[in-house]
Amino acid sequence: ILVWGLECQLYALSRRMYATHSPFDIILTADLSGNPKAMQWQKSIRTQFVGQLKAERPKFIIVVTNDLNPVEFTTSNEAISLIPEFREILDNFYNLELKLKNFEVYRFDSIETRQKDE
Repeated sequence: ILVWGLECQLYALSRRMYATHSPFDIILTADLSGNPKAMQWQKSIRTQFVGQLKAERPKFIIVVTNDLNPVEFTTSNEAISLIPEFREILDNFYNLELKLKNFEVYRFDSIETRQKDE
């Protein structure tokens, strides 16, 4: 699974490891403007994140909603737009399966299924 937001306890509760190197979205979405070295590092880990997501194809992606807090100044579901490649993966290969109070659960839709529908 991949949990997008600061709800990493979902990994423990589901007894599953995270699908990418980053169990938190904050290092991928933090505003690092004004620090060119940090921005370059963030660009690099974003590329790594997208590559791992494409390779691992987690069965479920859980997006946290309504989670503004003093550390993150935008909700996790809005922060997806900061990584356009992630948005594309979510839009093209996942279906919204379930909406709960603070979560959107997306399920991987196999590439083969998508190709048959086209």
